[in-house]
Amino acid sequence: MNIFSNRLQVPEGFKDFLPEEAYKKRYLEEKWIHLFKSWAYREIVSSSFEYYDTLTMNVGVDTLSLLKTVDRGGHILALRPDMTSPIARLVATRMKDQKLPQRLFYLANVFRYESEIQKGRHREFYQAGVEFIGPKGPKADGEIIALAVAALETAGLQGFQIGLGHMEITKGLLKQLNGTDNVERAMRIKQALSRKNYVELAKLLNFKTQSIEENIFKVITTQNSLDQAVTNLKSLVAAPELEKPIKDLEGLASSLKAYGVDQRVFVDFSILRDFDYYTGIVFEGYSERLGFPICGGGRYDKLLGSFGNSNPATGFAIGVERVLEALCREGNLAEEPEIDYLICGSIEHEVIKEAKLLRSKGYVVEVDLMNLTEQEAEAYAIERRIKNIIKLL
Repeated sequence: MNIFSNRLQVPEGFKDFLPEEAYKKRYLEEKWIHLFKSWAYREIVSSSFEYYDTLTMNVGVDTLSLLKTVDRGGHILALRPDMTSPIARLVATRMKDQKLPQRLFYLANVFRYESEIQKGRHREFYQAGVEFIGPKGPKADGEIIALAVAALETAGLQGFQIGLGHMEITKGLLKQLNGTDNVERAMRIKQALSRKNYVELAKLLNFKTQSIEENIFKVITTQNSLDQAVTNLKSLVAAPELEKPIKDLEGLASSLKAYGVDQRVFVDFSILRDFDYYTGIVFEGYSERLGFPICGGGRYDKLLGSFGNSNPATGFAIGVERVLEALCREGNLAEEPEIDYLICGSIEHEVIKEAKLLRSKGYVVEVDLMNLTEQEAEAYAIERRIKNIIKLL
């Protein structure tokens, strides 16, 4: 491939959507828009660019993942790596006088410098998501998780589960195992936990076998139902600072049962998420046909405070391409609708009149502007899967 042909490709990590792919993406997005609106969420659109300083002022963004540029005034700008930070900035500034709660949704492209390009994840990718600003407590988290489940079900996904963690509980359990006493060691423990390298994790924590510490380790590294996780925590943990998070987790279990989605959820305290702004529950959605999360979110009660207007908040984002990939593997992707009619004819106003009439009845109509012969029109209709040909004299 020569230099010229290279310039005709999009940069690595970016992609174009051809018509069939664009149709499937838009089909999915329109279903989610309808769903989010039916739950009283309002759409919000933020700028693609943020000031680099805004994204790096204690909001937990990995600076190495940012795609940056400099404007003519010398300001460093960065493409948004997620939607939560820009919306938190918007709500804390331009919407600060609006009454809470604010239920907001978005469909947008975000940008991250991924060192390894994965299937369903590029350096530019698309997300659909919601942010729920204002309320504290497990009922708000329950609404968010139930809405995430509804969104995946609305997409038509069959085999998926939601893994649920809790930042305060995980940190509290690690503290009981003396896993937060040293910054460097704590970072290695976090990495081992997030990578589910439990052999390395046990080695770093260095607890005695058949001790209470080993039992706590099992709570961190074993997946359980919500009820079982709460029972385990109550029987093992006596730390006062964990009483409220455990009570909140119990309240969340009750809320998810009320929504009828508790069977979709399991507890996994090794879930930590990429962004450091999460403060309470965190969760990820998994398709049984993909090896990486298809959605994620959680509670971030301190993020808006970074922008000068502290308020509790919770939310989630769904990876559009990842859900499309999961639906494809399930054989459950919507197909582009076929064209109902091809209208051929030399008298323009008659052709347009017929097309208008059929479109008013809900049909998809294409007008021939290539002066196709009868034989060419038939061949064209077969190639484009057009059901009917109308030839006007």
